[in-house]
Amino acid sequence: MDLGTRSDTRAINTPPVTATVSHLRVPQNCFTGVSLLAYDPESDIVQCSFSGNDTYPNITLNQDKCTLQRKGKVNIGTHVFELVLEDFSAKDVTLQYVDGTSVVRTAFNQSSSNNSTPFSKVPLQFALEILPPIPNCMIGHVVPLLLPPTPSQGDVHHAAVGQQYQLKLAAQASHSTVYDFQISGPSNMTKTFQKGQFGKVEATLSWTPQQSDLQRLVPVCFTAETNESQSEMRCINLLVSSTLALKGQAEVTCNGNRMTILLNKDSLTGIDKNWLQLRDPTCSLTSNDTYIMGTVSLNTCGTVLEYPKNIQVSTQFQLQDNDYVFTESSFGTFGYSFNMFKNNTFSQKIDPNSYPVEVKLLQTIYLGINAESALSKVTLFVESCKATPDEDPKNSIFYTLIENG
Repeated sequence: MDLGTRSDTRAINTPPVTATVSHLRVPQNCFTGVSLLAYDPESDIVQCSFSGNDTYPNITLNQDKCTLQRKGKVNIGTHVFELVLEDFSAKDVTLQYVDGTSVVRTAFNQSSSNNSTPFSKVPLQFALEILPPIPNCMIGHVVPLLLPPTPSQGDVHHAAVGQQYQLKLAAQASHSTVYDFQISGPSNMTKTFQKGQFGKVEATLSWTPQQSDLQRLVPVCFTAETNESQSEMRCINLLVSSTLALKGQAEVTCNGNRMTILLNKDSLTGIDKNWLQLRDPTCSLTSNDTYIMGTVSLNTCGTVLEYPKNIQVSTQFQLQDNDYVFTESSFGTFGYSFNMFKNNTFSQKIDPNSYPVEVKLLQTIYLGINAESALSKVTLFVESCKATPDEDPKNSIFYTLIENG
């Protein structure tokens, strides 16, 4: 690792963070690829490559995404891989050394073969076991499906020294039994596992960082396990700080045209509350003995909003014993709602507390999707809607519900 002080961060470079679970497994006919953790805390460009001149039959590596990809039939058995992760600056950076010398690292150019030396090189070794084929590769059938509130790949969470951090996981498989979650994380992390209905399982990971963990980025990887397969691997990063103020000891409530913030005063240790203000000093805050409060419009006080032109929401169900089983009620963002109704008038929503709802095969189901906005100059509408076996909108198996809406 280069020990020069970076001109952009005024600190020595932090290398990329990576990890895997100890035992990666996938049925031969279901193997398409494996996404690996390649997180850089300084937003540098991370490139992955096989170590030395290593090659692997019918397996390639996407260097930009750090993803193993299958290019043909891969033999059953255990395959051992050794990779190297390198981080390059996305812009020109000067490195200053203790002896007074310096060097400039130019911005990484993906189309060039003559880039600057990387800041650091991180090795990664792991094994992938190719299992015998299974009858059905649909996610959620035999291969477990990870469900909310399971975090997404590459998420960054915050933890504080001396305070317990908890991570919630959930998975489901309709035609196999999820017997556990495989975890790679801190040695003193604990796990509780609970089985639910319709093949759904949940786990809670708990960890209390110590003083030696302060300022560390700790990777945590996990998979849901069955005898025949395992779910996709996901990894997150835990950033350990002295307090959870970075996590925002605050309650934020948003509606269609404004948001309200309640900031807990007790979380602002060492900060003079009298000097707190919004970025726009013309916008005022109020307070009481417990909270500092503010209510602002979505287009005032320096608030910056990003609305995608297209957004995807989904609700999930699994086929089990000739029934449709709904595993989550609904979720959406920015004024989208997705609900299940009792009849064709769409006047009675099914209570979210009654999920999962069991529906007989060939029974008509009523799903309603709605786009709303309280902003007068914003118009939202549903362009398309389709049903797939999983959350992948590009799945080749689908049924069109709405098209060119």
